[in-house]
Order: sequence, then C-alpha cells, then structure tokens
Amino acid sequence: MEIFLHFWWVLVVLFIIFSGLVTVNQGTIAVITLFGKYQRILRPGLNFKIPIIEQVYKTVSIQNRSVELEFQAVTLDQANVYFKSMLLYSVINQDEVNIKNVAFKFISDKDLMQALIRTVEGSIRGFVATKKQAEILLLRREIVEFVKGQIDQSLESWGYHLQDLQINDITFDQVIMESMSKVVASNNLKAAARIWKIKFNENSKIPAFHNYFPELNHNEMVGFTDKKNVGEFYVLIIKDREDHPRTIKRMQLMSSILKKKGVKNSFIETIEGPIMLRLFEVLLLGDWTSYYIAINNNTDPTPVVMVEEFKAMMKK
Repeated sequence: MEIFLHFWWVLVVLFIIFSGLVTVNQGTIAVITLFGKYQRILRPGLNFKIPIIEQVYKTVSIQNRSVELEFQAVTLDQANVYFKSMLLYSVINQDEVNIKNVAFKFISDKDLMQALIRTVEGSIRGFVATKKQAEILLLRREIVEFVKGQIDQSLESWGYHLQDLQINDITFDQVIMESMSKVVASNNLKAAARIWKIKFNENSKIPAFHNYFPELNHNEMVGFTDKKNVGEFYVLIIKDREDHPRTIKRMQLMSSILKKKGVKNSFIETIEGPIMLRLFEVLLLGDWTSYYIAINNNTDPTPVVMVEEFKAMMKK
C-alpha cells in the first residue's frame, strides 16, 4: 500500500501513454485533429497520438464502395423510363491531401451518399430527356459514358473516383407492362407492328393485336365506341419519320379519340437514318420490350408451352 502511494504517478503516466495508442484497421485511414483543427493522418496498424489533446476525427475507408440506385426519368416524348443501376467508387488515392479533402468535404457518409446519388440521377435524367423512348434501350453504353463524363469532375473535387457504373435494368411505364397491348403503325412499318404483336404473344405471354393506318380507321376504330368494352388495352402507335402528313394526322387524331374513350396510348417514333436502319431499330426495341415485360411479370420468355401442347394434341 505504501509502495502504491509513492508510485501512483507511474500508473497515471502508463494510463496516459496507453490512451495515446490507436489501432487503425486495414483498408482505412484515421484523420487526427488537434483542438478541432486538422493535424495529420494515421495509416493502418498501431499508431500513437498525443493523449487527451489529439482526437480521431474520422476514419476514411480506402476500399471500393458500392451503392444501388433505383429512379425514374422522362424521355423527350414524355415516356416514363425506370432504371436500376449499381455505382462502384473509391477514394482517388491515399495521399494525405486527398484523405484530408475526403474527411472534411461532407459532414457524414450519409451526406456524401445523398450528393452522389443525386448527381448520378441528375446526369441520367438529363441524358434521357434528350432521347426518345424508342432509343433508350439501345443506349446503355452511351448513358454510362455520358454519366461518367458528367460526374467525374464532381467526384474528383470530393476526393473520389468513379470506377464503374452498371445499368442493370431499364423498364417502361408499369401500365405498359401490365396491360393488354395493341400495336399499330403506318403502312411503312406495318410488318414491324405485326412482329411486335408476335413478340408480345410469344415472349411476354400476353394477348396482343396489331393493325396499320389507314386500315385501322376503316372499321376497327369503331370497336372502341363504348368505353365499357375497352378493357385493359394500351395502344402503342409506331410513327415513322417519313410517314405521309395525312397518315401522321390520322395517328394524332386517333390518339386523341382513344384518350377520350379511356384508352391509354403512346407514340414510338423511329430514329433518323435509312428505312432499313429505322425498321431494324424498331424491331430490336420490340424484342427488348417484350423481354422486359416477361421479366417484370416473372415469366420465362423462352418456352411456348401452349403451342407445344396444342401440337401434341393435334397428333393424337
């Protein structure tokens, strides 16, 4: 007891010394402040800080980090497009200047995440707003490259680098996914309308029908006279940029009439280029649309079970 009373100060000194020991985990860097002001960084391993007056302000991760995004954008022709994407990012480097910038740029990781998500969403929405619905499914790579070019500068000012952006899923408005679909087009693309109808039947496993202008206006449109007979139709009108002005007028009038009858509809407009390019672009869009409708409905787009069963019955 007497020894303790004489050497108590040794215990105090040891306590102070040990309180200055700091363990920094692998994959992280600790930022030290002195009286609230930045002092230095501590790298992975066992480190020492001045007890009491130096504090660990924040631990910065130098590992790759990912975040999943889900959001909606609107195309030039006012169609809703829904995105699911994954963002992979990390600090630019482990230099002290950069780590200091990362530590003090945002109050918390939550604020960083919010700014990062809003920046990516804003870039994609800005790009999609300049494109038509018919183009979006074909532009995954262009969207990714555009976003990287837009946000790299912002991320670098925060001390981070965008390593990868993956767009995992692109879908259209839910009402198109769940509705019975009817595809109509001009005489230029009536074959495309028929193939869209077939793809909806075989891949999406939903009822679908097709027609073309001006034939549609001769008799079929009368079938939409009574609202109670309309059902759950959603009409997709394929509009070619070389359609005759009177055909375009027919499409616009028909769209207006259908809306008054309670039938939802939208236009799919072809891209610029030769007729074969426009045709194949529309066909490819139809393939992908039918595929995503099937996926959205938890349906395997590959087998045609009813057809096989019907063939088997015919052989009996």
